[in-house]
Amino acid sequence: MKINIKEAPKMTIEELADTYNLEMEVVERGDYGRHIPRYWASFPYAEVKDGVCLLSPVGSGNTVEEAIESYAKNIQFKLLVLHAMDPDRRKEIYVPRLIIKEDKCT
Repeated sequence: MKINIKEAPKMTIEELADTYNLEMEVVERGDYGRHIPRYWASFPYAEVKDGVCLLSPVGSGNTVEEAIESYAKNIQFKLLVLHAMDPDRRKEIYVPRLIIKEDKCT
């Protein structure tokens, strides 16, 4: 039997940002504590389309890298909407599998 396997496209979050000219924003929380991660990360003006709703995911982590990796996990395989409320700048991007350091299988 012949089997053709078509894997989902994949790239790093850095490649995604470079391809679409996105800038990552990482913010340190001023009041972080034992149960709140120190940093959160996201692409400004980027939301995820979920049916007819737009969601604003972020990634959280105790380090900058953890926050970015968390954000990557939250947006992969989703439709990212940039500048949703600006008809002249609005763009929709399907986010492929994002390669993350701890992902040994990708």
